[in-house]
Amino acid sequence: MSFYKSSIKTSLIDPVLYQSNRRAEFRFGKDQVLLSNMRLVNVGITTPAAYKSNKATGLMEIIKSITLYDGSQVLDQQLKFDMYSAFKNFNKDNSSNYNLNTFLNNSGMGYNVKDKNTTTTSIKIESFQDPKNTTTSEDTTPKMWLDLKSCLPLLQTILFVPTSVLKIYVL
Repeated sequence: MSFYKSSIKTSLIDPVLYQSNRRAEFRFGKDQVLLSNMRLVNVGITTPAAYKSNKATGLMEIIKSITLYDGSQVLDQQLKFDMYSAFKNFNKDNSSNYNLNTFLNNSGMGYNVKDKNTTTTSIKIESFQDPKNTTTSEDTTPKMWLDLKSCLPLLQTILFVPTSVLKIYVL
């Protein structure tokens, strides 16, 4: 039996509360059933001067913590998310960092072999990509994509979230 049916649709939810440089709050509608594969997309920063993010975390360093609430009750949270994401990136294999993370979160953790010298046996290993610089324009600044299952263990253990039972907020 197929889990996905035609009645399942993708929704984009804008933040209900947004305080620049402080926090964003997302609230989900009542009497819905949400799949636990929620994502934050198109996340980035604009800065007056060019800023290059950390190679280990990429743009994930701009998120300091993520909390999942049921009303005022904390269901799950990831404090010090920037350090957590760096740890997770260090533990991923080079293929994931090289092929995915450089594009999904603008990190520089993937390495490749470069310039094998034919006269000597030396091989030069270089970082695949340095993180891109931020800009003053939202259109040209780098963006990232984050799967909330990767940082909130509760979402890894449940298949769906019924909002008729839980009043879900993500901060």
